[in-house]
Amino acid sequence: MYPMKKTTLLLIATPALFSSAWAGVINSTNYTNDFTSSASDFTTSSPGGTSWVLNTSAGEFGYQDTTSGNYLASVQNTAFGGDASTALSFNLNGTVSYPGPDSPGSADQLGLFFLGDADDPSNAYHFYIRGVNQSGPSIFLAKEESDVVSILASDGDFAHELRDYIGSDLTYDITATYSGSQLSITATFSSTRDSDTYTLNYIDSSPLTTDFFGMYGKETVGGRDEGAQWQSISMQTVPEPSTYALFAGVLGLVVVLVRRRTKQ
Repeated sequence: MYPMKKTTLLLIATPALFSSAWAGVINSTNYTNDFTSSASDFTTSSPGGTSWVLNTSAGEFGYQDTTSGNYLASVQNTAFGGDASTALSFNLNGTVSYPGPDSPGSADQLGLFFLGDADDPSNAYHFYIRGVNQSGPSIFLAKEESDVVSILASDGDFAHELRDYIGSDLTYDITATYSGSQLSITATFSSTRDSDTYTLNYIDSSPLTTDFFGMYGKETVGGRDEGAQWQSISMQTVPEPSTYALFAGVLGLVVVLVRRRTKQ
């Protein structure tokens, strides 16, 4: 009897061990999370040790802290990333509300990171809007924490900064397309604050090959609570140009067959 009891306990405990080990890893070419039920796919980190909080009733997942450093919620999606010659093109997008209560500083950031390491934005791409643009660009695409392309978000003579979007919903949208050994990135930012949309384009002939994706915030000066609350994140494959050509060919054939049948 005793050996059987020991075996039963081991079998019951084993699934829990595996569940813990595989937290933050998915394999999905069509993934969406609106945070109305779970955020268990994500591994989180924050410099102050304060946990990210899931509010299922509001459909929000975010952090509130005043410690300087990087705030990350990442998921490893093994369906994307890897060698550019075989990697799948993808779209990554997310929506975040930025209620404050505190206004960000000049170099604070909020956006998405992708094809990076779980807790190290220095080995990743990230797309973000800066807290205060300091009379220069306010929206950036960075590789390994070095800005590669930027744009000034402005409406006439008024420059848009992250602090101008408090109370708005911000949407980040990234399309990454592989062609041979190159990666072409199109990153778009928009908000409910106004009807403006801003787009950045970048081509990388030596793309990163890691497979983490997630939500990113950077507080550069302690003492502020920026309170970013993510409302959704999704990633999905983007059909290759050859696939579009195939669809067009099939559609053209259908049209020809319909016309012939009509004439008969």
